[in-house]
Amino acid sequence: MKDFLHCNFSINMYICSKIYNRTMNKKNHIIKIVWLFATICVSATVFGQTADDYRVLAEKGDAEAQNKLGFCYYYGEGVVQDFTQAAYWWRKAAEQRNVEAQYCLGVCYENGDGVTQNFAKSVHWYRKAAMWGDADAQNKLGNCYFYGERVPQNFAQAKFWYAQAAWQGVSDAQNMLGVCYYGVEGVEQNLALAVYWWRKAAEQGNVDAQYNLASCYAEGKGVTQDLVQAVYWYRKVAEQGDVDAQYNVAECYYFGKGAIQDFAQAVDWYRKAAAQGHIGAQYSLGFCYDFGKGVKQDSTQAERWYSKAAEQNAAEGVTQDLTPFIIDWQYKVAQQDEADVQYSTGVYYYSDYYYSENELDFKDAVYWYRKAAAQGYAGAQYSLGFCYDLMQDFAKAAYWYRKAAEQGEAFAQFELGNCYYYGYGVIKDKQQAVYWYRKAAEQGDVKAQKRLEKIDGK
Repeated sequence: MKDFLHCNFSINMYICSKIYNRTMNKKNHIIKIVWLFATICVSATVFGQTADDYRVLAEKGDAEAQNKLGFCYYYGEGVVQDFTQAAYWWRKAAEQRNVEAQYCLGVCYENGDGVTQNFAKSVHWYRKAAMWGDADAQNKLGNCYFYGERVPQNFAQAKFWYAQAAWQGVSDAQNMLGVCYYGVEGVEQNLALAVYWWRKAAEQGNVDAQYNLASCYAEGKGVTQDLVQAVYWYRKVAEQGDVDAQYNVAECYYFGKGAIQDFAQAVDWYRKAAAQGHIGAQYSLGFCYDFGKGVKQDSTQAERWYSKAAEQNAAEGVTQDLTPFIIDWQYKVAQQDEADVQYSTGVYYYSDYYYSENELDFKDAVYWYRKAAAQGYAGAQYSLGFCYDLMQDFAKAAYWYRKAAEQGEAFAQFELGNCYYYGYGVIKDKQQAVYWYRKAAEQGDVKAQKRLEKIDGK
């Protein structure tokens, strides 16, 4: 069993499931165009330039004016919006080595804005801009090689272009350079450099890098393990709505890993993740309600969240077995020496044994019953006595029945009465048998009541 979280997330799994969606999103290209356009608008305000002014210069072959006229058409600033005209003027400027225009023309070909969509041409113009030092184009080219989009996949080439952009401060490139160093084919693994670049990106607010850096601190990869730092970075990501990070933060608070144990805080973060459909968080929240950890005990709420986890798991044809997760989570909780949870874990294993007759399940049940029984948990003491009964170790059975019976456990009182009545594990003693039968009967135990009636009728 893993000692710390993760629960569900190796760094590599996170990369596959999340980074692709963020780095390949169309809006990432548009962001730069918006920024460049804003710069042009400021310049136009200061110097009084208009689209007509740019056109005069553009028609004379001025590359910068051609580039700015392209922005005017792209955003409809001073002219009717026209992507075709935007692409036309950007091409004019790009052919004169205007780097901004080369990048923007690449975006047009990638998105089909004003031109027929053509990925080969988009890569061509990104490469042109990248060769002239455009950091965003370098990052884009790195993405193309990393994911094998529009070019054959080549991690070494991806790393090369990410490095060019990373040194210019592009946080997405810094994050992906960290990914390359963490371990991809064709790039020598260097965990220390992975951490270095993830930190650079994380300090700029890159969410993926923050999560990856947190994972490194949690697992001690590329850096000395530091659970406090892990919590710090997971929380940064969680506060931005990332469901996996929210679950991780909840786990930290529940188990006191890198933070002071705080069940109420754990419940708050479980609830945030559960609301976004995180199965583990839904189950964990149900567990908290079940055992009153951080919230008032509420069996209705517990059942609600257990059901949500099961329904979420079954949705859209998902057939993942939740049993390994449940066992793993309960194991981690039970290790905290919480007797009620240890007892519940024992019940879980005994239930499996009851239906499967697997001796390993029986041994696991006895193990957890014993842990809880040693802490004075009456239900576990009775159950442990029952297990010893099945093993025909009647002396130990009687010992644990007595422990539970003395705490008022009716079932244990009845069984201890049986021990004295039949002489199982103790010297036969009818007076003691009647004493314990009566104790159980007074609590409504039907079997004890019938046994007393039988004894009295003799």
